Amino acid sequence: MQQLLNKLALGTYSEFSQLTRNITVVISNAQCQIMAVSRQEHSIAWAANHPQQTPPAYQKCFIEPVFHDALLNQHDTFAEADAKSLQAIKSLLGNNTATRALGIGSSRSGDPDTFCMFLLLFNDAEISQNNLTSLLNALKHDILQTCSDYCEVRLLNNLVKASTVDTISQIEKLTEFNQKLTDNINDALVVIDHKGEVISANRMVESLLGYTEAELLGKNVSVLMPAPYASAHDHYLKHYIETRQAHIIGRPRELPAKHKSGDTVHIELTLTEVEHQQQTWFVGMMRDLTERKNHEARMRKMAYEDPITGLPNLQAYHRDSSKWLSLANTPESYLYVSIIDIDRFSEVNLAYGREKGDHVLAIMAKRILAICGQEFVAYRGLGDSFIIARLAPLTSPTAEDRFALTQFELSLQASLENNIDIEGHQHQKSVSIGSIFKVVDSDETPESLLSLIDYTRAEIKSAECRTIYRISHADYQSFERQKNIRHAILPALTNNEFHVVLQPKVNAERKVMSSELLIRWNSPELGAVRPDEFIPIAEISSDIHDITKWVLEQACINLAEAKKYGQNTQIAINVSARDIVRPVFEETIMNMLRRYNLRPQQLILELTETALIQDLSAVSEKLKILSDYGLKISIDDFGTAYSSMINLYMLPISELKIDRIFTLEMEKNFKAKGIVESLLALSKRMQISTVAEGVETAQQVEILEKMGCDLMQGYYFARPLPPEEWLAFLLKANKSTDETIANQ
Repeated sequence: MQQLLNKLALGTYSEFSQLTRNITVVISNAQCQIMAVSRQEHSIAWAANHPQQTPPAYQKCFIEPVFHDALLNQHDTFAEADAKSLQAIKSLLGNNTATRALGIGSSRSGDPDTFCMFLLLFNDAEISQNNLTSLLNALKHDILQTCSDYCEVRLLNNLVKASTVDTISQIEKLTEFNQKLTDNINDALVVIDHKGEVISANRMVESLLGYTEAELLGKNVSVLMPAPYASAHDHYLKHYIETRQAHIIGRPRELPAKHKSGDTVHIELTLTEVEHQQQTWFVGMMRDLTERKNHEARMRKMAYEDPITGLPNLQAYHRDSSKWLSLANTPESYLYVSIIDIDRFSEVNLAYGREKGDHVLAIMAKRILAICGQEFVAYRGLGDSFIIARLAPLTSPTAEDRFALTQFELSLQASLENNIDIEGHQHQKSVSIGSIFKVVDSDETPESLLSLIDYTRAEIKSAECRTIYRISHADYQSFERQKNIRHAILPALTNNEFHVVLQPKVNAERKVMSSELLIRWNSPELGAVRPDEFIPIAEISSDIHDITKWVLEQACINLAEAKKYGQNTQIAINVSARDIVRPVFEETIMNMLRRYNLRPQQLILELTETALIQDLSAVSEKLKILSDYGLKISIDDFGTAYSSMINLYMLPISELKIDRIFTLEMEKNFKAKGIVESLLALSKRMQISTVAEGVETAQQVEILEKMGCDLMQGYYFARPLPPEEWLAFLLKANKSTDETIANQ
């Protein structure tokens, strides 16, 4: 009994209580079935009146002895048994006439009611144990013999009668407590037997799946599963019982469940196997994942959806483009991607504010979706751009396929250029469309495809408005070269593929006052790569920082070499605005100068105006710091970009370089000559040194000298020279070795 109570305290009483509910007692004039078998030596075995007809399932039922009285009290048939039969059995037992008892109590003959009363007396503590034992031994009835195998009659007095009332009270309390526990936990619990039939369910099952316990009892648990899972469940359960090979038992698994309404509910299922007295049950704990799934859906929406247009964003593009590429798995598979750019969209934001600009983008997105249909998918790109992709690649496209894509692009353009109402005013925005229609390379990746899209966008932005542009074979070749350059830059630095040349800058006396250091790259794979090819690519990829550091050291090496010969000359290096704004840039420069024992005044930093206008305020602050250290600041290609005058005003400029386009044209173009003259005059008033680039003729030299240009640079004096030739040119030009320019 204590063992039973211990089990109850552990919360396993549901096994016994459920089995109790399943016992069927049927007593009629012709048949009596009371099914139970002893649990070890603590129970009384009960048997049916007709054992030959008893189903095998009933023969395996178990019931604890403490339930006997409660069970008997529920069935009035026992209490209403024939008093004469009772008296007859008592008389038989008192006289120890076992054979007569067998005659009237047999399962094969005699009165069924009398046999029932005999079983009652079997549980009567007033009957002597000796008489009962003798009776069991004398009767050769198969069911009663089974009873004697499972129990000892001596336990009847002290177990069944002595503690029945108190024990039942304790169990009822524990049962109620256990029921409250299972009904009030946050997870739904379902217990099934080895056939998959539900034998217990707590109240949370109804909250989660809509079924009450009464609706589920006796039903196959597959009613709680969607069709694919339901059809496979019985086979899986049978397979597990036969092989003991588990797939989900013992570990949580996310699965869909079917609500009573037919809706799908996302759950986490933990399935546990319970064995007791050669019986197997499975306890399923189901946790509602609805809120978590909703949260995940919200997170996915935030991660993959553009909040302004509702379109998938670039993160979604990266996710989806892998699928497109995997579908294009044949040499004849063509991928179609286009990018739409709204021409001069910034004007909307400037005129009406960002909120109205977002409104325009949302309208554009709706129009794009209407044209795309089911064949294409649209994404919000960077800024005012949209990316459109054909969901399935085209295999061996025909002329009709290409024509259809062109018509699709024209339809997009026509729809997007319809008027848009902004604060009661009708506005029309033109759009440019660049498209990619190409065979997918075996090494194509989402990143390389996006790079090609960016390249396409740059092409249409550099073209006129309202462009529909499909990248040509030459464009692909150019893009491939750029991609190869990008991948080769850092290895080229490691493999010493870069080298430098220096071009002198001379004054009117033909003295070399400073020189510009230029980087060159001869690649074994790519051939000669021009700086205007690889520098912009390096700036995009941040490889520019490694290049600049290498160039800086080359400048210091050549300055130190010239210093050995008494030449305290200056060298100018080109730097990017991205270099300037790096927090460690000035520290890198000063450390390098100290390393080679050079003065800051010997180094000139050249920047283009285009680089300056990208982030003028940040660059201006850093340049002032560098100027305070003593470095010279030079503006290259002056006059070819915007805000030239503001640059002269805000920046600590030491030198201004006149672009070669003006130098080359001033001989025959009075406007170019006028611009050069004005720039030289302005520089003198601002006390800024000037350098004319691209000097190639004596006439140009004469004009520049008359205008008062400080320094000249070009092929007329010297081509860009390797370091050894440059040093020789420097020594020859500056014959007086004690002449320095430290204070210029």
